[in-house]
Amino acid sequence: MPNVEKLSGQELIKKYGDNYFGILNSIFDLVKHREEYPVEGSYTNYLLQRGSDHILKKVGEECTEAIIAFKNNNAEELVHEISDLFYHLTVALAHFDVDLEKIFAELVDRRSR
Repeated sequence: MPNVEKLSGQELIKKYGDNYFGILNSIFDLVKHREEYPVEGSYTNYLLQRGSDHILKKVGEECTEAIIAFKNNNAEELVHEISDLFYHLTVALAHFDVDLEKIFAELVDRRSR
């Protein structure tokens, strides 16, 4: 079973430190857990219940908002929008059963070229 313990921001930093992929994996595991064990009032469950089209629409919206933040040279807004984009991409990957390890392996392969 994935590790889905509820952790505060500080607890996540303490647990994962500079292991940013660990944080994304934690989010991925939480999404997979919520698919199996829904939590009432959870935004993640809301997305999952609405289905693929809604999840992908949110990915597109967040991508557009990130592009606008880039265009406006707004670093603070960019951090917020990229975080939203990472979250929604992670929900999409989990929903479509694309394991993050495959993404990370591809990135490592590309980096080593």
